[in-house]
Amino acid sequence: MKGEQPPVSAAIDAWWDAVLAGRVDEPHPVHSDDLNVSIKHSVLRLAGALPSEEDRRELLDRAESYVGHGIDQVDSQHLKVVKRAEKAGILEQTLIAAYP
Repeated sequence: MKGEQPPVSAAIDAWWDAVLAGRVDEPHPVHSDDLNVSIKHSVLRLAGALPSEEDRRELLDRAESYVGHGIDQVDSQHLKVVKRAEKAGILEQTLIAAYP
């Protein structure tokens, strides 16, 4: 339908609404427990490990959009991009099988 957001985008919007309402213990819909958020003295602190610089930039852009709207500053000093240890083109998998 026209005008509807994708489910992930709607979930991220709802997550931001929850964070700004003080429910900082809610897991991020995409980054889950890899991202920690706190608000203290109107400073939004972001910490954790994200898979790409694009994800980090997107998260920071969104966080910075709230400056002046209940948030005075964004602290992303502990928000890092994880360097992947695996080789490009090779997927790491764990196979599990159950036999009757």
